[in-house]
Amino acid sequence: MSLSNPMRMLAVLLLGALTIAVVACGGGDDDITLSQQYSIDTGDNSVPQLVIDGPTAYSGQQEEEGPQITDEEDLIPDIPEDAPFVFPNLFSIPIDSNGTGHVVADSFSPGQRIAFIIMNMNPAYRDAHYIEGPGFPSLPEASYTIDAKLIEKGSSSVTAEDLIAQTREDLGPLSGYNGIDTGYETASPSVIYAREAEAQGLDAYAPVTPTKSVSSIQKGEVRTFIYVPHRPNWPPREVPPDPEEPDQDTGDLEWPTGYNCQSGRLTTIGAHCLVFLTCDINNGHPDTIQFTEARLNRLAREFDTKIYPTATSAFGQVISYGEQGVWRYVDRDPQPPITGADYSNGEFARTMPGEIDNTLENEEKINILIYDGDDGGFYVGAPLEAEDEYGEPHSVGSTIYIGSDNFPANDNAWSAAFSIMAHEFQHKLYSDHGMPTRPIHPAGGNYNWLNEGLSQLDIHLCGYTVNSGLIVPWAIDGQVSTYLDNVQMSAVCMDGNPYFPAAQQTQYGNGFLFFLYLYEHYDAGVGKRIYNLGETGETDYITLVEAGAQWTTWDAGVDGEEGTLDDVKHVYSDSFEQLYAKFMIANFIDGIYKQNDSELFDPWFHYNTIDVRGTINLVTGSVVMPGVNVEVYPTSGSYPITAIDREVIPWGTDYLVFGNGDGRDIDITLYSDPNFKMFILPVNYNAQTNKVDLVEGVNITY
Repeated sequence: MSLSNPMRMLAVLLLGALTIAVVACGGGDDDITLSQQYSIDTGDNSVPQLVIDGPTAYSGQQEEEGPQITDEEDLIPDIPEDAPFVFPNLFSIPIDSNGTGHVVADSFSPGQRIAFIIMNMNPAYRDAHYIEGPGFPSLPEASYTIDAKLIEKGSSSVTAEDLIAQTREDLGPLSGYNGIDTGYETASPSVIYAREAEAQGLDAYAPVTPTKSVSSIQKGEVRTFIYVPHRPNWPPREVPPDPEEPDQDTGDLEWPTGYNCQSGRLTTIGAHCLVFLTCDINNGHPDTIQFTEARLNRLAREFDTKIYPTATSAFGQVISYGEQGVWRYVDRDPQPPITGADYSNGEFARTMPGEIDNTLENEEKINILIYDGDDGGFYVGAPLEAEDEYGEPHSVGSTIYIGSDNFPANDNAWSAAFSIMAHEFQHKLYSDHGMPTRPIHPAGGNYNWLNEGLSQLDIHLCGYTVNSGLIVPWAIDGQVSTYLDNVQMSAVCMDGNPYFPAAQQTQYGNGFLFFLYLYEHYDAGVGKRIYNLGETGETDYITLVEAGAQWTTWDAGVDGEEGTLDDVKHVYSDSFEQLYAKFMIANFIDGIYKQNDSELFDPWFHYNTIDVRGTINLVTGSVVMPGVNVEVYPTSGSYPITAIDREVIPWGTDYLVFGNGDGRDIDITLYSDPNFKMFILPVNYNAQTNKVDLVEGVNITY
């Protein structure tokens, strides 16, 4: 599970018999093992070709939970009949049991545009994930064909009632919007932080008082971080043979715990963190070129004043400061030196100094290690144990690891490292609150969609935003941009899938945008609701997300006056399908319309704290966000048009724009399967002709 440089990622570490979830921001491609008890499985990071002739049903749900969808009735959202609904400038076209949808748009004139959004909502792949044994099955064949022709006086096969019913079912109620609405302006993500803090009962921007003001650990003290191996060029690569057996084969022998690791020197003590610098750089001391004392102090201040309060407000508080991966009294240069003579039957048999630093937990601070490594980072955590020796819940992970290559030499621009620090801290909170984890496909990019999506969002919430450029560059030029270019071949609601082209990168991009949409458009307290439900033992990711998709309306009651005692509160929750449909429509409208003040503007379909068409000035150069990938027809300039077998994987989306009308009606027919959804916009319904009318004055630009 990683926020990763495209070529670097860490996977899963095992601590004895205890399974530990590792969440990484790029990891290093060091081909080594940590010790006898600790190992890294990096996989080969290859992406197989998409297989489209696989099974039509997915059996890879967690066996103890059973399938997510059991019958057709489960596909109908459970929305109260009295839930308010405002008909939008778009329609969902009913798809029949054969997978066919048909609509006619009246008077398609030159210069007008009409758009279609095609979604594959195959319920069998909703929350698809790897299971040991069956693995992650190949994706089923997933494509559609669309025909378009210009006709005289056509008629639609659907009525106004059909369109209203289908659109209401697919989108849910649209009135009573209770999310963020900044109008046409792109606001700071601090507006999300303020809402989430209030929902947690916290004062936004109020300083968070440290739980402990006096530290027993002093600057300059050294600790050994056993999860961090040395870079490959660190000798020796193999255990030397027994001096008395110079021909001894030691290729399979592993160094003991704490030897092939990195130690860090404490450089900074913050209100909520302890910052360690690896002893492999400057022997762990600040310098005057790269790791200056002022910059290290700023890193601690950034965590204390931005990341810690923002993340704990958006998700939940730190529960435990336990950490089993930090040791003390480790001797990395023992005498006599370690050789093959110290092993018996392949096991290290010599007694070495070193122990877990259990006292570090009493500092009640997050450890931050800058290790000698690539431009990424990681977090190692595990579920809370029942209790520790003091009768309190105990965790084994309270350290954020950041690779030294994130830090430029002689430059104060440390925002890439801050981005990773924010990402990894959400993983810490996720672990503390007992949120669900599960095995990850070795070739799927170590991606857990709920956990990683929330961590991607935390980068943005903490102020290291896309449009500011204050973010690790490949999170934009490689993740968000890659997703927007591959919307039809990437799905939010799947763990790391080895069958996606550019899987790792697109999933990080779509996960970020999806959870940003969720936090912007629903009741404040999205993270609180998700975390609180996770703490009850709920493991179904879809159910957890639906808990976040809550929105509230009030009516004035009998007296007709708002703000009086007889006001009635109504609380609704969108189904995952409704949330997903709104998200995909918002990506299109915000990603293709140049004017936010068009009559199509609706707060449900507009981002408030990101511009997906903006120009981003990164340290590596300027990047123009592409908006979503759109296919424009007719490519030859004339009708009829037949687009055959346009592939859209489960939970992918295709965006089409038709133009070049001549005043006749345009007749559109979709041939797919019943899992597909088709939305048409911008249109109104004409009850007299039983057809949709194109909305005049709304130009779909591309």
